[in-house]
Amino acid sequence: DRSNPVLPLQQGRARVAILGPLAHTREGLMSDYWGDQICFNDTDKFGCVPTIAESMESINPGYTTHARGVDVDSNATDGIAWALSLAGAADIIVLCVGNTVYQERETLDRSTTAFPGLQEMFARQVFGLGKPVVLVVINGGQVALDALVGESAAVVEMFNPNIVGGKALGLSLYGKENRFGKLPYTIYPFHDMEAFNMKEYHMSSPPGRTYRYYTGKPVFPFGYGLSLTEFDISCSLESPMASILDIECTICNIGSVAGDEVIQVYRSVSDGVRNRATNKHPIPIKQLVDFARVRAERTQCLNKKFRLDKRKILSIVNENGSKVLYDGIYNISVSNGVETVASFEVEATRKPKLDSQ
Repeated sequence: DRSNPVLPLQQGRARVAILGPLAHTREGLMSDYWGDQICFNDTDKFGCVPTIAESMESINPGYTTHARGVDVDSNATDGIAWALSLAGAADIIVLCVGNTVYQERETLDRSTTAFPGLQEMFARQVFGLGKPVVLVVINGGQVALDALVGESAAVVEMFNPNIVGGKALGLSLYGKENRFGKLPYTIYPFHDMEAFNMKEYHMSSPPGRTYRYYTGKPVFPFGYGLSLTEFDISCSLESPMASILDIECTICNIGSVAGDEVIQVYRSVSDGVRNRATNKHPIPIKQLVDFARVRAERTQCLNKKFRLDKRKILSIVNENGSKVLYDGIYNISVSNGVETVASFEVEATRKPKLDSQ
């Protein structure tokens, strides 16, 4: 929430309660490709993996409490009261929820994207305390966030953070690092995920799938992601008629800390181009054609040039699986995943234009 940010957490000042089953697991932080030699000379193969709660407490000792509350996937309620009491005494709550390889992995599929066990019920009780909540999601595949994001002061998607994930989270939440990335997929509303036929592989079938074809309102769109700092981004296109499109961007860190930003370049088409392919094949709403990750120190400005082969990025896959270039107007937009920072119209033609006499 940019209007009332709770991050970074204040080390040595804010009382933080670390809650949730994924804050107290070691194995649960791993994906299903973890191998069998994680912890050398340890009878417990995950004994050297710090939990999120341990990592967070090591950064803020004396001001951190933690409790599981509920299990990842059971109906046990005996830990809820203690967890809520710790939350009630805290200034800020970090709530770690999600799933593990015991709910989803290779050879084990889920039938729903809902949180397993009593996690959502527990989360609602935590939100009911009226304290700021940083929601941390640990998961392999997507989980339904609809019911939780609206009341969260911040949301961190960790996926499977693995061995050093807890440490990375702690450093990030306390502002020691600021290398947050962008979402690599669209987070859909729960009702749309439940309605999808998982055996239907036509990505353009309504309401569409992936950022290229989805026409609904996502919980979070592909490419979305915030930072602990702010960037001012401006871009220009040197010559829209050239065969190589040179987009020059200036990225200035206008916030208070150093940080990473990911600049994304998308292509979309005009109605005229879309009409030329009507009833032949689908055309993406937009398509990522390039991106760059940059790091800027506080007050630093830096430049990034995107050199784009016009024919290559404007060509569209047709019904035969071949790339074709349709005559017409296209749009090239530059985004930070949160908003479009620049947009340019370019024209494509398959035939060279003759100079008028």
